[in-house]
Amino acid sequence: MSPYIGRSKNIKLPFVTSYKDPVYDMRDIDGDGAPDGMTVDSEGYVWSALWGGSGVIKIDPDAKVVDKIDVDAYQTSSCMFGGKDLSDLYITSAATPDALANVKSGTYLGGSLFKAETKSVGKVEFETNFEF
Repeated sequence: MSPYIGRSKNIKLPFVTSYKDPVYDMRDIDGDGAPDGMTVDSEGYVWSALWGGSGVIKIDPDAKVVDKIDVDAYQTSSCMFGGKDLSDLYITSAATPDALANVKSGTYLGGSLFKAETKSVGKVEFETNFEF
């Protein structure tokens, strides 16, 4: 394990990271992208945005990719569940100059917020009350 110090404004936040036993090896994915922001649904599936992969993958508790949602933005950056019953997945993306050269479809919507209807149900996210 290696210590890591994160920053939020001028407050240092300690974290511990471990690289011994990865939950999922992204080299196993069929296609492009690297993991970025993620969330977990009510059944324990991990949903990970793919930076450089134009979408979000759904990984089951056995570390297998079971679904992918594609969007017309190359740099997908994060995702979280929302909506009335927490079954809508909101996907953020970044608008970057280098992404224009890698667009897979005829449209480029980098920097957009996408909404995908799913059959999964999210969990209420943990709410913090940091005082800075």
